[in-house]
Amino acid sequence: MFENIFSFGLQRTTKQAWGFYLGHLAILIFSGFILGFVYGITQQGSAFNSGISVGVVIAVVYVAVISFFMLKQKGMARKFKYIILALCGVALSAGGGGVLGLIIPAVLSTKPSLISASPASPVVL
Repeated sequence: MFENIFSFGLQRTTKQAWGFYLGHLAILIFSGFILGFVYGITQQGSAFNSGISVGVVIAVVYVAVISFFMLKQKGMARKFKYIILALCGVALSAGGGGVLGLIIPAVLSTKPSLISASPASPVVL
């Protein structure tokens, strides 16, 4: 379920997509907590609100990077509908953090790659 969560070119089953979602959500929560905490204690005023702001920025950047790595590795980067889907994931992460933003990359991970596998070249002896 959690194997190969950083292999963005794979076509995943529904169970593997859940593992992809949960694994990346855990990474986002952990990194958002650490960076938000560090930023919050260095700022004057409300550390909680500063931490939330940092968490949203991290989620937007993380979802954008994952989405576009996936599009590139699956050969979907030139398809308009997939670019719009990736941008919708980024918009969802701006409004709902990683919880909503990672839904689109998880769904995209279940789609087959558009890069055709080249046939194996014959071995000449």
